[in-house]
Amino acid sequence: MTQDMFPAADRTCPAAVAYDLMRDILLDDPRRPTPSSPEFRPYLLDLYAECLLAVRGKRAASGRSTVRGGATPRRERREVPSAAKPMKASQSPLAS
Repeated sequence: MTQDMFPAADRTCPAAVAYDLMRDILLDDPRRPTPSSPEFRPYLLDLYAECLLAVRGKRAASGRSTVRGGATPRRERREVPSAAKPMKASQSPLAS
């Protein structure tokens, strides 16, 4: 099923987005099996299933990714600068 075969098809539905994601990953994955190998079909089906879960927001994060040094990445909490608050005259550094 491609966009050429069904030009009026909704390309934003989860299945279509997952398919496009799968194709992008498939083309860049150096570990993918050759299409003629018996491992290719299960690899492709598993990849599509994982992409579909990801598109639906239900994919569990994998513990396989590591950062240099072998540590797992931690999200840092970013401080969002708040709007400047007016100072009272008694707090002003110029008031002394």
